Amino acid sequence: MLDLMRKKAGSWMMKFILFGIVVVFAFWGVGTYSGQNTNTVLTIDKVKVPYSEYRDIYNTLFESYRLTYGDQLNSEIIAALDIKGQAMETLLERYLLLKGTQDLSVTATDREVASAITTNPSFSQDGIFSPQRYQVFLDYNRMTPEAYEVSVANDIAINKMMDLIRLAAVVTPQEVDENLHLFTRRISVQVLALDANAFSGQLPQSSEEELLDYYDEHLEDYRVPEKYIQAVVVVDPADYPDQVDVSEEEIEENYWEREDEFTMDAAYKIQNLLFAIPAEASVESISEVREKAESVTGQIRDGEITFAAAVKKWSRNGNAVLSPNELQFIEESNLDPAFARAISSLEKGEVSNPIPTSKGFEVVKLVESIPERLLPLEEVRDKIDLRIRKEKSSNFAFDLADDVLAQAETSEISLKDAALAKDLKVILTKPFSRGQLGQNQGIPVVLLERAFGTEEGDLGDISEDGGKLYLFQTVERKESYLPEFDVVKDEVTGGFLINKALQKAEDTGEEFLEQLEAGKSLRSLAGENGLKVMTTPFFTAVDTTLSGLMEPQKLIREAFTLKGAGASSLVRGDRVHYVIVFNEERPADEEAATDLRKSIEEAVGLQKEQDVFLDYIATMKSKLADKIVINNDII
Repeated sequence: MLDLMRKKAGSWMMKFILFGIVVVFAFWGVGTYSGQNTNTVLTIDKVKVPYSEYRDIYNTLFESYRLTYGDQLNSEIIAALDIKGQAMETLLERYLLLKGTQDLSVTATDREVASAITTNPSFSQDGIFSPQRYQVFLDYNRMTPEAYEVSVANDIAINKMMDLIRLAAVVTPQEVDENLHLFTRRISVQVLALDANAFSGQLPQSSEEELLDYYDEHLEDYRVPEKYIQAVVVVDPADYPDQVDVSEEEIEENYWEREDEFTMDAAYKIQNLLFAIPAEASVESISEVREKAESVTGQIRDGEITFAAAVKKWSRNGNAVLSPNELQFIEESNLDPAFARAISSLEKGEVSNPIPTSKGFEVVKLVESIPERLLPLEEVRDKIDLRIRKEKSSNFAFDLADDVLAQAETSEISLKDAALAKDLKVILTKPFSRGQLGQNQGIPVVLLERAFGTEEGDLGDISEDGGKLYLFQTVERKESYLPEFDVVKDEVTGGFLINKALQKAEDTGEEFLEQLEAGKSLRSLAGENGLKVMTTPFFTAVDTTLSGLMEPQKLIREAFTLKGAGASSLVRGDRVHYVIVFNEERPADEEAATDLRKSIEEAVGLQKEQDVFLDYIATMKSKLADKIVINNDII
């Protein structure tokens, strides 16, 4: 199978559409522009890992944080998140797991690799594996089929390794009960809000020197990010329906090549009689249920009792009393294999022997059947014609895009001029940065992201998104820079005042805590300072909102650290600080606890799996300590 795929994927005739890297691989990243750095970033027991793998993990992590933080993602936050360290740790964990698969002889078979590739939706056309899509993916990522198959085999082996790790994560009932109590415990607190805006009027006017000092301390907050302008060529296969013809011979050939696709499963109307096995049944009781099923089956066949009467007497399954017109046909592929085998050998009206299933023993009566059949060509002709036209239009569009890209790569003309010569649409983007992608004139964000790290004149490979093909050239790159103080003085002034007001609010909150410890009540403190106290409704540790409060999750987390009535704390927010005092606790809601138990079991299981995984990684690190070398100079 793999050899066949390689041969088909290598045929230039089958290149008709590019999938590129719309699908993000968790570990096996791929580049977008030429000139990739292949320096070794990590060595584990003589295995050399290229820098490109680290880079792609880093880019994936960076993008996930960019989506989370938006414009707030500055160098300070990036440093605090240690994205570089996370990327390297992820890469190291992958290769430690791979080393473990080798030590334990955990491997992937050729059949598993072939199945993973041929069932990947990215390589499918109308639900069928497309060697063309597979090949253009390989071309785009500059990989051979053999190299990609190795990466898939590694992923499968790693998944098997993770399955072994999960088996070691055993959750006890006691652990579930302890966590269930924690997450169903309900408390309420008294809250006094200290809004920074209320303190801004109490601040003295800021001096130029203070503003300059604040500007120097927060330089990166005012950095103007690098920006790009790109020329984007859009090639839409839907624009070329008149460029292709479909012959009768092609339709017939496609029909017979995909005969399985047009073959309808056998379908059955059935009634079934269930003899259920009770929970915690013994071997003896299971044998008794089987004997009862066999006895009743014999009575039905001998005419001593009707099938419907047997259902009413012994089974909870009510479909046996439905009329044949009320029953629905069930396709063979949707039946349990044991059912399918039993039913396929029955004649109309015949009753099967008892069939062992997960529910018990089931007896099936065949009411009506439709045999497997091949749909006539005339019924599917239009579908086949449309599919071939789409494939040919995609081929035409890809060849056109490939010609434009080749001309821009091998001549002095720009991508824009090469495209206009072919009457193709060219979009010149507005300047954009990482925090300002949006939908730039309809160009998908995932494609604009590929500009980052390129230089003026760099060309991007053909990419596909939403059925359209895209070509890129970086027209202009504006470097990141720090603006002069005078340019951002108003922003600096606003930031400085908020910062000072927040500090004033925090100092006030600390003073209030001291007075609470001395015996004062929160309400008396609020009254003396013209503030109001609110009492929250009862909430649990898994709640995420509290009406009228900003950053409620911070408050909820802090509230559950309070040790009983009267205990107090200061919750520090981005704009508002809160002084909170423990008010009251109520017992867990038993109904809510019952509903939550399954989720708790799953959560505890995931945590234990993570603990086992981290222990395994720590053990491997210790075992290979003298064989792990990280090249920090290039990250």
